[in-house]
Amino acid sequence: MCALALVLGGAPAATAAPIAGGETVGSKTASVPDAIVEGELIVTLGSGRDASGRPVETRSFGVRTASGAYVPLTEASVSRTRGAATAGDTVRVEIDAPRELATSALRAASSDRVAQLLSRSGAVDASAVTVLASTTPSATTKAAHVAHVVTVADRETTGNYSQARAKAVVENGGKYWVRESGGVVKSLAVASLRTMPWDNVCDFIAEAEDAGSGEAYEEIWAEAQNLVGKGAVASKARSHLVVMLPEGCASSEGGPLGWTGLAMVGKNFASGGAIFLIADDQHTAAHEMGHNFGLGHSNLDAGDDAFEYFGAHSVMGASVGDVDGKVYAPPALDPAFREYLGILPASAVTGGQYGKDTTIKAVTSGGVITEKWALTPQNDVFIEYRNGLGVDKNAFYAVSGPSYQFDLGPGVRMSTVVSDANGIPTLYTLGGETGNGGYWATVRQGEDVTFNGGRKLTVSRTTATAARFRITGFARGKTTTKLAIAKMTYGTRAAVRATVSGSYNRHGTVSFYVGTRRVATVRVGAGGIARALLPANVRPGQQTIKAVYSGDATLGGSSVARKVTVSKTKVGLKVDKASTVKAGRTATFTVRVTGRSTASPLGTVYAKVGSKTVSAKAKVVRKGSAWVAVVKTSKLPRGKVYLVHVPARASSPYYLSTTIFSGRTAR
Repeated sequence: MCALALVLGGAPAATAAPIAGGETVGSKTASVPDAIVEGELIVTLGSGRDASGRPVETRSFGVRTASGAYVPLTEASVSRTRGAATAGDTVRVEIDAPRELATSALRAASSDRVAQLLSRSGAVDASAVTVLASTTPSATTKAAHVAHVVTVADRETTGNYSQARAKAVVENGGKYWVRESGGVVKSLAVASLRTMPWDNVCDFIAEAEDAGSGEAYEEIWAEAQNLVGKGAVASKARSHLVVMLPEGCASSEGGPLGWTGLAMVGKNFASGGAIFLIADDQHTAAHEMGHNFGLGHSNLDAGDDAFEYFGAHSVMGASVGDVDGKVYAPPALDPAFREYLGILPASAVTGGQYGKDTTIKAVTSGGVITEKWALTPQNDVFIEYRNGLGVDKNAFYAVSGPSYQFDLGPGVRMSTVVSDANGIPTLYTLGGETGNGGYWATVRQGEDVTFNGGRKLTVSRTTATAARFRITGFARGKTTTKLAIAKMTYGTRAAVRATVSGSYNRHGTVSFYVGTRRVATVRVGAGGIARALLPANVRPGQQTIKAVYSGDATLGGSSVARKVTVSKTKVGLKVDKASTVKAGRTATFTVRVTGRSTASPLGTVYAKVGSKTVSAKAKVVRKGSAWVAVVKTSKLPRGKVYLVHVPARASSPYYLSTTIFSGRTAR
């Protein structure tokens, strides 16, 4: 195979021409900054076709006020000014308004009035964006989602959806996310169904797109939202507003729209959002819901060439139909997007080892399904195995086979997530050229590929369930490991933290040792940090605690050791039963003695009043599952009665002497 020549920076290797017009920033000739609008930052992702017919991503940006008014913004100005703002945030936007508008009127206007005054201006430039509120519900809390579905009845277009058919389409898309989210999306049920008359709706949208604006989307969504009620607010957590446009709108059916679905971009699995659907297949519906959950598209990066939507192993790639019009099923969710959404368990990931074989299970299986390591200082690569079986058996990549130009079939796949200037995460399959004018996306048994920095991926074996490969061909980066240990006391699990430093993101594991005994192995997390709790039964005295970083396919290992002193502890004492305590009389105490960890609390217990000992030492004995001592006092003087545990020789390495107030006073 030919070498992959991928170079990752802060933006995708290929970016579609934006649909918004008037996006020249830095050379304004007809604008002055004098309007302010507050509302929700709206980002919408769709798709179209370039002049050659290749799929390209389309985007629109804008601010929606509290009352639903919409101001479209140019993509370039949002990229330049958004700062930390992301889709769904409540923002304050300073706008460079066209000079023909009265600046005094704009300065004094409310956000809704600004939107009205700018309604004929198309997309305008933002000169500053400030986040006013960014509320993100817990992304991985298991919860139900609802969808409010509105079908558009257009007398001028063919292929209007019935409510029953629209409901089935949306629920089918929801089933994908119930399965692939691991139950974080517990369900996605259609809560309401409505029909909205709108003649020539396809042309209405197309004309707005030609003018470089997403206003038509917002207007249709706003009307649909009014129809289903305010309880279906599109930005409400876990609530989706789905507008089903007639099938005749699609360019494949002779309509003016180059996309079959389009959606707002949310933040995570707790998000809701608005969606347009033209197609009725599960892949398209699930794809658009993926945008609501914060995901961008899946592309193929083949070195000098990048192909939007050609991430064929991902639900966020293009949906593809066969010659009979049947659309293939969406593949299982990518490990890289699973991690982005917070649902990739640590047990499913390995950091691998340079020069050593790694075996991973197919993505459609359980267990370790991906090797993860740093491709660049900013980006991690995920290696996965797509076997074309299980839930992927009807996916396009599983049944299509290599074409004359693209080999997108089963095999070992590399991918990485890159967030663009607007914070939208795009997944790139890292492929390359085949040498005969074609392009590949996976590596098969017996093949190898050389990519960034001379790294070489060699796939030695694939089966129906697993793949074996290794990474070689470059000098691993160096790492250092530091160790922080909380105060250690016998019977208490002390927290320990290892921090691994290196020039790349650190993956792999850290193993913690007490002396030569390995007591914990944990995966390295964000910032190169690994945390664990040491056992409670570490013997008091001086001990050596060591942390060993395994290294991964990119970075070498390292280790650090520290000597610490483990302190003795005290037993627990509790009076289970006592006779009447009175000055001048004897008393009997039944005392429960509780040890810590595995050391028995052997020893004796005696009573005292003040500094005077008032009993003989009673031996601690085993009684059933408890340790007890029965203390009989002499005649008691006046004062508080205390109980004292004295460790035996066998338990003295672990315990200090312990004194408690019995809760009784002799009077």
